[in-house]
Amino acid sequence: MLKHCPKLQALSIYLYKLGEPKVDWPYPEFVPSCISSHLNTCSLENFGYLNDFRFARYIMHNARYLRAMKIKFYPFNKVGDKLNMKRDLSSCLKSSDTCTLSFK
Repeated sequence: MLKHCPKLQALSIYLYKLGEPKVDWPYPEFVPSCISSHLNTCSLENFGYLNDFRFARYIMHNARYLRAMKIKFYPFNKVGDKLNMKRDLSSCLKSSDTCTLSFK
């Protein structure tokens, strides 16, 4: 889908939960130009599984012009899990020096 949105600047995804996914999210070999050259805002709502973390890390690592990564946690995550995810996401390598990470 992202290949067909070459000038995408804002990405907002609501992560629908039916249970922990059985398949790991594969790290793509190709980074769409909209992510590497245009994306400046990414919002992920209902965040909480390992695949969600991998996707957020992928975005932060590849979006050179990302200004804001907004994470809204899945409401049923335990407080300790949220703290660990915040810590781990905060320590991820970001390709944008101006990226701010916010949590709700």
